[in-house]
Amino acid sequence: MSVGPRSSAIFTVQDRTLNRRFESVRSLNGEALSRYLEDRLLSDALAEGLAQVLEKYRRLDALEGQGQKLEAEREKVYRAQKQIQGNLAPLGQGGEEGKLRSRLVRDLEKHENRLGQLEEMEQTRTAEVAALEGEIAGLLERLNTSS
Repeated sequence: MSVGPRSSAIFTVQDRTLNRRFESVRSLNGEALSRYLEDRLLSDALAEGLAQVLEKYRRLDALEGQGQKLEAEREKVYRAQKQIQGNLAPLGQGGEEGKLRSRLVRDLEKHENRLGQLEEMEQTRTAEVAALEGEIAGLLERLNTSS
């Protein structure tokens, strides 16, 4: 647009602002995703991908809770074993003491077997956590490259 000398022109200025927001994916929930989708801050594909990531994070949190329960049970078994071992020390081999000793040894063996089961469960849980973390990383990478 050209304006001659001693003349004026009116310009209409329109300001645009780039809004950028960073959110931790783990802090999001379904309600926030819906709101962002309604406000057109997220595409349908991105919201769908984030919903998948959030579901995997929920499963990861559940596995973490399971790990805490396993650890608590393991501690309980260790305490019981320690008490049994303390009770075994003063017992003799024969008579009533021998019978009691045999029963305590069987109990100790049961606790040892339970510890083995707990260890297997922990290994399975750890493998599931690692797999989920890999899946989450892959999903986030795909979302990052597609947006």
